[in-house]
This record gives sequence, C-alpha cells and structure tokens, in this order.
Amino acid sequence: HQEVFSEKAYDEKSDLWSLGCLIHELCTLSPPFTARDQQALAAKVLQGKVRRIPHYYSANLQSIIDSLLATEPSRRPDIATLLGRVEGLGPPATTPATTTTTTTRLSKSDLKLWESELQGREKQLVTREGEVERREREVRVRETELLRKERALRIRESVLLGKERRHRDIRIANERDERLLREVHTQKENIKFDLQPVKK
Repeated sequence: HQEVFSEKAYDEKSDLWSLGCLIHELCTLSPPFTARDQQALAAKVLQGKVRRIPHYYSANLQSIIDSLLATEPSRRPDIATLLGRVEGLGPPATTPATTTTTTTRLSKSDLKLWESELQGREKQLVTREGEVERREREVRVRETELLRKERALRIRESVLLGKERRHRDIRIANERDERLLREVHTQKENIKFDLQPVKK
C-alpha cells in the first residue's frame, strides 16, 4: 500500500487506493506498479505515476482511477463520492434512453480517438519501413560499388603481375645474352692469341 511505503496511518482511503490498483490492473491486464526490487517498487508507488488505461475505456473511468491512486489520501474520494461517480458511468434507471445515447456517444468518441492513434502509428510504421528500404538500397549500392572496385583492383593487380613477370624474363634474357657475349669475346681473344706467330 502507498501508506505502508510512506509510513502513514492505514484507513479506508488506503482501501480505496488498493481498489484503484485493482481497477487499473483489470483494464490493463498488468499491475500499475512493477519493479525489480522492493526499493524501486516503493519509489514508483510514492511517485504515483501509472500509464494510462487503453483509450477504448472512457475518460471518466481514467479520472476515477487517477483519483483513487492519488498519493495524498486527502485527495482520494470518499465512498459516497466514489459511488456517485461510478453510477455516472452507467445508465440511470430513470432515463435509460438518454444515458444510452450519451454512453454510445462517449464510446464512439473513444473509438475515434483509438482509430486516430492507430492511424498515426501506422503512418509512423510506413515512414520507418520506407527509411529502412532506403537504407537497404543505399547499402546494396555501396556493396555493388565495392564489388566493382574490388574487381577493378584485381584486374590491375593481375596486369601488374604480368608486367613484372615480363620485365623479369627480359632482364634474365639480357643477363644471359650479356654473359654469352662475354664468353664469345673471351674465346675470340684466346683464338687471336693462339694464332699469333711464334718468335724465333
């Protein structure tokens, strides 16, 4: 209870706070205050902040829940006031037709608000989907460009390796030819020496 965490006296207003928690949970299918530990739960309860019940419930019901969950007990309604407000949610016995019309009108208003919110969420979703598709296209374009550059670099590397091999082969051939020329030159010099006449 809120009074337990705030160390205040427990009275009928505490029961009304518990009733507000129960109604809120019935509408949302989850407790109004949840936390991982007792200290965090106490902080949330003392703050008194809870999410709004779904919009297909009336604003009057939301107002009743808010008043029941008020952090200050003095701001919570008494039993008589609460019963009067709860009876206002349903059709009075004396004027069923008028109340039915009012209830239907409120219901249509809530449904219209709900539909408007859904349309807004759908538009946001479409916008996000468009953004995701745009980014995916940009990624595909970048990937294609990277693949093209990679192929171009591989071709350049292959051409460069071919040129390097040819230059190496030419260098080896030139070195071989130079060596052969030196050998031929040496052989010629030796032959000239052998053909010189012997002096007597």
